[in-house]
Amino acid sequence: MLKKRIIGTLILKNNIVVQSKRFKSFLPIGKPEIAAEYLNQWGIDELILIDVDATRQNRLIDLDIVEKVSLQSKVPIAIGGGINSVDDIRNILSAGGDKVVINSTIMHNPKFLREASEIFGKQCLVCSIDIIKKEKKWLVYDYLNKGIFGKSVSKIISEYDINGCGELFINSVDRDGTYTGLDLSLFNYLKISSKCPIIFSGGIGKPNDFLEGLKHEKIDAVAAANYFHFQEHSVTIVKHFLDNKVLIRNENLFNYKDSEINSHGRLKKKNENILDELLFKKIIMETI
Repeated sequence: MLKKRIIGTLILKNNIVVQSKRFKSFLPIGKPEIAAEYLNQWGIDELILIDVDATRQNRLIDLDIVEKVSLQSKVPIAIGGGINSVDDIRNILSAGGDKVVINSTIMHNPKFLREASEIFGKQCLVCSIDIIKKEKKWLVYDYLNKGIFGKSVSKIISEYDINGCGELFINSVDRDGTYTGLDLSLFNYLKISSKCPIIFSGGIGKPNDFLEGLKHEKIDAVAAANYFHFQEHSVTIVKHFLDNKVLIRNENLFNYKDSEINSHGRLKKKNENILDELLFKKIIMETI
């Protein structure tokens, strides 16, 4: 049985990592290479790096940033932003990316996915789909035109399966940055039957949200962005919470096995006697 994955998403605007909320508002966080470094140190399984302005500005993600992030990472990185050609994919992979994330281009032209798959192999192609809820229906969101795309979610997924998708990266627009938990009802409504591994994202606010997602039989990985930026050792703490509850990779250099965490993923304070033992070394006075 394959282990489930925890993925850190780094969203770029103006080459800076930002906190996103419902794809509308953005709060600056910091340099992507620094964010990649600490996520690696804390035990992240994979990274996704996406420049959300690149396609709209008719350019490719900055390859210098791709190289800087890849140098700080010991885990696979999927890169997205402005990919329109086979050469774009080749340049990203040459700069240090292990996979590419494609959204708008394949949504409008699924045949490009087939071309890329035949050249690079489906294993490095992550197909991103943004989903929004309207009138109790889940629909494909076109972030370029800020509206609903003409094809249904099931139609899009079927096209991606046929044309060489390696992984599906499903993003809930409504839950993005809200910390309200994953919208798992989406899976039950859509009856997603893709043959590809599925990465699900949008709404992570506490360790139990990861657990609920990873327990789902159709979800192979849960991705989060904002959750990881505001708490020291956030990945390590999540893995401590998930240990023995779901099959994950748990090979961190440090852990919190002797600690308790609350429902929000914060460490509980240890007993005062334990803290005294940690802070001070007792030296018995010598008798002369």
